[in-house]
Amino acid sequence: MQNIVRTIDTTEAFRLKMQQLETELQKREKELARLEDTGLLTSASGSFQNFLGTIAYTAGVLVVAICILAAMNIKEDAGAYIIMAIFFGGICFYGGYRWKNGSREKHREAEEKRRSVEQRKVQVQKEIEDLRAEIKQQQDFINRHMLNQQELLNQEIMAIQNTSQTTTTSIESDTKECPQCAEIIKVKARICRYCNFKFD
Repeated sequence: MQNIVRTIDTTEAFRLKMQQLETELQKREKELARLEDTGLLTSASGSFQNFLGTIAYTAGVLVVAICILAAMNIKEDAGAYIIMAIFFGGICFYGGYRWKNGSREKHREAEEKRRSVEQRKVQVQKEIEDLRAEIKQQQDFINRHMLNQQELLNQEIMAIQNTSQTTTTSIESDTKECPQCAEIIKVKARICRYCNFKFD
């Protein structure tokens, strides 16, 4: 009976250990998925600023070109057009420079973050592989343990059956049945204790 209780206790301990390992594995797999999403986001982080910078540079070139063409065609307001070209073109070029510079900075940060994410991904993938290997190892150990426990239980059951057969055999050889009331009494009895039948 003690072996049966011990088997239940150890089986519960193995079940809890497996739950812990599977929970840890799920956490690592979620982290890996999150890291992959982060890697995709960081690669596109500076693209929008770069696009804005390109538009600003293009707008600056167009403003300067239009103002210069207007100044060449209309001689009396040429100074105003040149001032407009310098002012609006300067604003566009400055904005384009700022956005392009910000884009380069974002790209550099994104590259650093991508590298750190890649390193962490490698670590998490290794942790996942280790956890899967440990789960497999634990499962094999549990299977071996359960087989051993089953063998112990079978031996104990056989011992109990042998003991009960020996007891039954010894009881059967020491008793007889009363012919009048059909109760079991001892072989040496001369009078049935149930019905007072007398044996010859």
